Amino acid sequence: MPDPMYALRHDRNGVDQYVDAGRISSDGVHIEVGRYDRVTQRVDKSHVDLGAAGITHEPLALRYIWPSELDLMARLAGLRRRARWGGWAGEPFDSRSLRHVTVYGR
Repeated sequence: MPDPMYALRHDRNGVDQYVDAGRISSDGVHIEVGRYDRVTQRVDKSHVDLGAAGITHEPLALRYIWPSELDLMARLAGLRRRARWGGWAGEPFDSRSLRHVTVYGR
């Protein structure tokens, strides 16, 4: 899930964008660029590596959903939530969680 507070600080004409230099070394640079559209709940991002061997580009497009939407879809499918954690290590899910792991069952 995108961090809504991060996106709000970078609003560009209704679309939230960012550029993040992840790894900078003498061998090259890894850059991640992305765009969040809050209306369509889409994320379009690219991982770009610039180095002596050239340029590589790995695009990724996805649509995210909030936990409440996932709960509704599960309920409509006849499932009920059994557990929810804030990550794979079983940490608590709360208002500051940036991810979640949810288990549904019949």
